Amino acid sequence: MRPTLGLVVVVKDSAVYITRLLEQAKLYADRICVFVDKASKDNTFDVCKPLCDRIELIDVPGFVEPCLNYCYGIPDTTHVFRLDADELVGNRFVEMKNEIIHLPHVACWMPRYNIVGAEMIHYLSNFPL
Repeated sequence: MRPTLGLVVVVKDSAVYITRLLEQAKLYADRICVFVDKASKDNTFDVCKPLCDRIELIDVPGFVEPCLNYCYGIPDTTHVFRLDADELVGNRFVEMKNEIIHLPHVACWMPRYNIVGAEMIHYLSNFPL
């Protein structure tokens, strides 16, 4: 079996910015699985549906961690990768995805890029270090 990569995203009220993540995921993921918190109050489900291979409404009881075991078991891929709705991967990951998933690792750390709005950029640029 050739190595494949499934992306898992668990989201809530993310309609405004999740499109960017899912469009980028088409460049590297063999399967895109989105799990939308039933408590979402916006149209996240409708925005995600045409951009993923599988979408499901789930109960997220406070923190997402109790749901992850279930979500990780859904993609029928050899590798599972999880991002938050406001995260992107770097171009190098997209270019090297096949090399990365052929490595004999069970886990790896990668830097991540967050999608932030203008207010947050202003806040971060004025944050004292």
